[in-house]
Amino acid sequence: MSLRNKLCSLLALTLVLFSSNLLAVQPGEFGDTVSEGGGVWLTVLFWTVIIVLIGQGLVILGRVLQVYELSTEAAGTKKRIPWNAINASLFLIMLVVGLYFTFWEVKVHGALTLPAAPSEHGKNWDAMFTATLIITMFVFVVTHILLLGFAFKYRKKKGSKAFFYPHNDRLEIIWTSVPAVVLTLLVVFGYVNWNRMTNPAKQAEDPIVVEVVGRQFNWLVRYPGSDGELGPRDYKLITSANTLGVDFTTQTSHDDLMPTEIVLPVGKPVKLILGSLDVIHSAYIPTLRVQMNTVPGMPTFFYFTPTMTTDEMRAKTGNPEFEHLLYCNKICGTAHYNMAIKVRILSEPDYQQWLREQQPVYSDDMKEQLQSAQSGEVGISPENKSLALNY
Repeated sequence: MSLRNKLCSLLALTLVLFSSNLLAVQPGEFGDTVSEGGGVWLTVLFWTVIIVLIGQGLVILGRVLQVYELSTEAAGTKKRIPWNAINASLFLIMLVVGLYFTFWEVKVHGALTLPAAPSEHGKNWDAMFTATLIITMFVFVVTHILLLGFAFKYRKKKGSKAFFYPHNDRLEIIWTSVPAVVLTLLVVFGYVNWNRMTNPAKQAEDPIVVEVVGRQFNWLVRYPGSDGELGPRDYKLITSANTLGVDFTTQTSHDDLMPTEIVLPVGKPVKLILGSLDVIHSAYIPTLRVQMNTVPGMPTFFYFTPTMTTDEMRAKTGNPEFEHLLYCNKICGTAHYNMAIKVRILSEPDYQQWLREQQPVYSDDMKEQLQSAQSGEVGISPENKSLALNY
């Protein structure tokens, strides 16, 4: 291996170390520095400059060593730098340092993961995540010990001779079949859990139905009224007054509710009907382990059952400001980062009280807005003018 290749390899290892560990610091470690105007410590630019400087330093060091070798050779006292031993030692050092930062990462940032899921299906997903993490962590540690440890143990030495080992059927069967079996089990586990959440045949007969529709850059929420049925909607009916395009000529839509947040009772099955008015979004409630794409023109569904109220989660997490939030988990445009809506889990009495306080969206104000739309409001189509006259 040439000197340049050696230095490039060392620089690559340094880059991996910096990017995977030093950038993943605890908020508290550099957080105080940021608040005091030292935000540069958390910038990618800062670490890029540091890595470039380290690389330049290594290049200079390599040139110095190269000059040293050439000068000893010219003086007739040729002295070769033991690069094999140096490279092997660097592999061993990187193994020790890498394993240290790996377990540091698990210990420090493992505490920053989401709290236990307060939903029935979330427990299964958490179990699957934990099993996957343990398996992959085990494989990661073992393979790196073997890879870097063998690089040190079997470094080139004076008088050593490599052993030619071309093939071993048994070994190849083992390292092919074991990962295949493990991955198959994980896939089957995931499929069973997914089927439990999305298959209507496996759900409660009368879940609480909530329609959540994404648009750039907010969420529109609709509940059925006392009749328990959502009114139909059509994109052709969408106006600035009728944002969801609800067909108010049907009686079932007259008692629909459109609150500004999602409120659900604890212990009750919920069916989210998801849609989109423009681009693909993704309804994502990380604390409840809920995620499903919202696709224009194609309703999607997600079933879940909350098991703890928001107040109980606040007490459990020790965070009085804890809130469930429904985010968009698809990069849908310039204000994607700000697309979120609050999700509150209440006790059954509090939920019923909240329902009683809601007013149907089809109010006198809505009728007036729909009637005024036919007078030339921007965005209303000709076919909707006749519809607005009926209100």
